[in-house]
Amino acid sequence: MKKIKTLAEILGILIFAYISNCQTFTESNVPLAEANNNFAMRFYSELAKSEKGNLFFSPFSIFCAFGMVYEGANNRTAEEIRNVFYFPIDEKKRLDGFLSFYNRMNEKRSSCVMKLANAYWLQNDFCLLQSYSKMIEKYHRAESYQVDFIKMPKVALNKINRWAERKTEGKIKKFLNEGDIDSGTRLVLTNAIYFKGRWLIQFDKNETKPDDFWLDKKKSVKVQMMQLIDKEFPYAETEDFQIIKLPYECQNLSILILLPKDTILPVEIISKNLDEYQKLMRKQKVDVFLPRFKVELTIDLLQVLKNLGINSAFNPQLADFSKMTGNKDLFISKAIQKSYLEVNEEGSEAAAVTGVVMKITAVKPETKKVFRADHPFLFFIIEEDSNLVLFAGKISNP
Repeated sequence: MKKIKTLAEILGILIFAYISNCQTFTESNVPLAEANNNFAMRFYSELAKSEKGNLFFSPFSIFCAFGMVYEGANNRTAEEIRNVFYFPIDEKKRLDGFLSFYNRMNEKRSSCVMKLANAYWLQNDFCLLQSYSKMIEKYHRAESYQVDFIKMPKVALNKINRWAERKTEGKIKKFLNEGDIDSGTRLVLTNAIYFKGRWLIQFDKNETKPDDFWLDKKKSVKVQMMQLIDKEFPYAETEDFQIIKLPYECQNLSILILLPKDTILPVEIISKNLDEYQKLMRKQKVDVFLPRFKVELTIDLLQVLKNLGINSAFNPQLADFSKMTGNKDLFISKAIQKSYLEVNEEGSEAAAVTGVVMKITAVKPETKKVFRADHPFLFFIIEEDSNLVLFAGKISNP
């Protein structure tokens, strides 16, 4: 039988939000939130080697998409995916953890909108093992869609793109392009996450003024700089950087901003667990200056994931997704993420889509501080209950 090329698309809002020490993988028995955050740090570090400008992605979206992929992987392929994503070996712990994520993220909130959705798109004459499809439907809340990639690939593509646009409130349009799927595609796995939240303490638009943002020590650009004067926020400072947490009105979500004291973003900033940084934080009076910014980015995940250690999954001769079909007839041919983020005086809105395609083979507390984000910084959106990193990013030029 010919092999298959599958697209697992993940839709996700991302603001980079948590960093952990994670060297060589030893035992995949960490809590799922910690596993996601370990992956987030490693992925960001690898991505930053090739992406020098603004960065915006959803580690959680990638994590969820490959969570579904992992359940269908076997042997070496499963081991490589587990090592990169730190998925717990214990099946019950892993699946119950994902189900808890989906249920909690989709809880109705009065002042924040958070949506998390999964789906799989199956060629109408192609069969998955019932054990696999039932598992991702139950524990990953995956919606099931029958499409015809062979005779009507454009129709299938349009259906997936409309789903992506609908799940992200119109922020992710035309996620897939012609050529991303074709008559050889048999399965597309998709995950979508959307977030919109108002600040607990909003910036006054009348106080936003033009200011300089320093790209480096010599070059600057004009930006619209928002400001909050003499407000109390969790804050910490070290010899190398400042960190502040700005909560959203729903208060179980917040954005963390890491601001180096130099215009250069040293790798060391993300070499520690953000838990450690947050333990330094104390509520203090702070004058906050933050530029308005918007980021849209499409990332080809394939090479980054290869660099992190996933190889056999992308090789038609080596891939083993036999827990999906009962045969070694699938491999991942494409993995992409498209994301959107806007931060302004009212709050933040973000969305992202990640795709994996499979195809047939051929500090010290002080009275008050000034936090002036007028040079490159990292930012993170986290879910407070579990300290889960939903989104991650870097602003080099607003």
